[in-house]
Amino acid sequence: MAAPKISAKEILSQLTISAKKIEGIFDVKKKTQYLYQTLSFGFVSVLLLVVVLVADAFYVNQESQRALETRYGVFVKLSGPGLHFKLPFIEQYTQYPIDIQELSFGDVRTASSDNYELNGQVVLHYQIPDDENIIKNIHRNAPNYKKILEDIMKSAFKNELGTVRMATVPEKRRNIESKVKEIIRQEAERLLKIHILDFRVPFYEWSQVFLRTIQRNEENLARIEATYWAEQQKKNNAEKEAFDAAQKRKRAQEEAELLRIQAQAQAEALKIDAQAQAETQVLKLEKQAEVLQVQVSELEKQTEILQVQVGELEKQAKALQIQAKTLEKNPDLIDLERIKRWDGKLPPGSFIIKGIVPNKTRK
Repeated sequence: MAAPKISAKEILSQLTISAKKIEGIFDVKKKTQYLYQTLSFGFVSVLLLVVVLVADAFYVNQESQRALETRYGVFVKLSGPGLHFKLPFIEQYTQYPIDIQELSFGDVRTASSDNYELNGQVVLHYQIPDDENIIKNIHRNAPNYKKILEDIMKSAFKNELGTVRMATVPEKRRNIESKVKEIIRQEAERLLKIHILDFRVPFYEWSQVFLRTIQRNEENLARIEATYWAEQQKKNNAEKEAFDAAQKRKRAQEEAELLRIQAQAQAEALKIDAQAQAETQVLKLEKQAEVLQVQVSELEKQTEILQVQVGELEKQAKALQIQAKTLEKNPDLIDLERIKRWDGKLPPGSFIIKGIVPNKTRK
């Protein structure tokens, strides 16, 4: 038996009906899901609101913090460390540190008095006093107190560095830091009543222009030093030559002086020897003179004696002449005189004849 034929129109009609049934089923699911999502969102919103309210109802201050509370912008109190409660969304609080704080900037560009650029790192240490009036003043008049401190610090640093030459920065670094700290201290005390504890420039960098200038100066200085040392070497060599010549001249003078002293000593020695010899000769001559004088005295005495003897001889001669004249006149007197002078001895070769006495032989 043949199957009934279904037209395309019927098939399309059945598909349309089926699609509508399926669409109805999906609409119910969508509505149910939408309702569930709406309820979930509401619950989450309420829960989130509760969490936000609870979270905004308290805050915690650390030991180094103080909080200034305001209600609609009006000061309420200054709270210390610990847990504190407030009205959510109605009361606000701002925390301020009362311990030592650091404000640091690593790229502060300025220029020296000789127009060289310098890039420096500056560090400021400050402290907000634990005083309600000071914190209220900062909160009311200078909520951006860090920016004010930054401007004061940078301005003081630039102004002070602008009074010194770039080459003197290293040696005047501590002096610059002290002056800048004092300026910041005065301004911070006047405007904010904040205590300034320290200011330092831990690092600075010279500009390339200044570095090139230093390099050129060092090269010029090296050339000048090389020229100076060359001239100094020449001068030293000349001084050494002059010194050597002076030493040689001095040695020659010393040798000449030594020779002069030696010659003088020899002359003195010769003089002394000559004087000694002369004195010796004089002494000898004096002794000889004394001897001669003694001899002369003796000769004079002998002369006197001889004169006396001559006188006596003259007397004897006269007597002999007288005797001779007498003998001439009387020859027998000669024999008489011989008899007077005979000593009683016979001359050799004589003999005596008894009764006869011979005459004495004449000489």
